[in-house]
Amino acid sequence: MIKKTISYFLIILIVFSSFSLYNSNNVYAQENKVCCEKTVDGEFCQFSNEDNCDLRFRKVSASCEQTSYCLLVLQEMEFILTAQIVRSHKHNRDVAC
Repeated sequence: MIKKTISYFLIILIVFSSFSLYNSNNVYAQENKVCCEKTVDGEFCQFSNEDNCDLRFRKVSASCEQTSYCLLVLQEMEFILTAQIVRSHKHNRDVAC
């Protein structure tokens, strides 16, 4: 009876250990992601692999919303989108009249 219990325990331990190893590989893959101020493709403030970052610009191991340089870019993009929506709404209102 004791050998059977020990066998089950070891099987369960092996199964959980394999899940632990699998999850640690995923964490390692996520650790290579950074916020690139600019990518090699010319995009700004992208959360990407470190290899995609333009070496002349900053990169941080954090989400882009947490960086000071991307906060300004995001605010500027929000301002531009808001202005476009206002212009579109005004144009639609003028056409309807």
